[in-house]
Amino acid sequence: MNVNGLKSYNSAMSQALTQSTRQIFDDVRKSADSVDNKKQQLADQSLKSVQDQNSRAEQRSRLIDTYA
Repeated sequence: MNVNGLKSYNSAMSQALTQSTRQIFDDVRKSADSVDNKKQQLADQSLKSVQDQNSRAEQRSRLIDTYA
């Protein structure tokens, strides 16, 4: 293989590796964003559940105070 052919091959290989690396990092970032969104949804749902439970407990407490 001549020098120019080797340079061309190395350049093409470097470009392919760079593109592959970029794609992998993009995929990892998208996956991490998806996990973060799911974690946030779970946290929001949990907070709402706790708030609903507290609200029901306060209502029961007021009813108990009313009848006591």
